[in-house]
Amino acid sequence: MYGRKLQAEHGLCLYVELPDAVVLFDTGASDLFVRNARLLHADLQRVDYLILSHGHSDHSGGLKAFLEVNTRARVVCKREAFDRKFKGEREGNRRTGFVAFPFCGADHGVGIWLVGLSRFACRR
Repeated sequence: MYGRKLQAEHGLCLYVELPDAVVLFDTGASDLFVRNARLLHADLQRVDYLILSHGHSDHSGGLKAFLEVNTRARVVCKREAFDRKFKGEREGNRRTGFVAFPFCGADHGVGIWLVGLSRFACRR
């Protein structure tokens, strides 16, 4: 992309450096953001918080790759990010297959911090 060898995919991932913290907002659909971060010299090990906007794979598909690179960041998401999702409900009311939250499913024991009415933190 634009002569930097960056690649793009459907999804979202934003690396934000704040005065007191580094935040990653979503992870895109795959580990592509890890490769792009290397090319941009953005150190994903510096990320303090990963915020997942929701559990669709184009926003959270890179979660496993992120957790392999960064073992200390706090992961923040809504409990609903772990809900099961069915593509078919959007495609003519015919279920075409189960689409689950990638990587974590119902196992919250990987350092996921769920925010909402009942808040808790899981330790890794």
